[in-house]
Amino acid sequence: MDDVVAEYCRLTGRDGLPDLNWYFSYNIFRLAGICQGIVGRARDGTANSPQAAAMEARVPLLADAAWKFAVKAGAE
Repeated sequence: MDDVVAEYCRLTGRDGLPDLNWYFSYNIFRLAGICQGIVGRARDGTANSPQAAAMEARVPLLADAAWKFAVKAGAE
């Protein structure tokens, strides 16, 4: 990760990415919410994909990963 951040900063002229864990947390929580919406559509019978119900197993994993990044970012 350090190498990727260093290369990104080099290419964009930034000094660093101090809030990276916050951004990871936010976006993973957002993805968990999207997946939960897909699960709801599967439950209601309005999902477009036959694999939509499989998203249910991903929601808690994503929420857990997001919380871990939130803690790294300073959440208590």
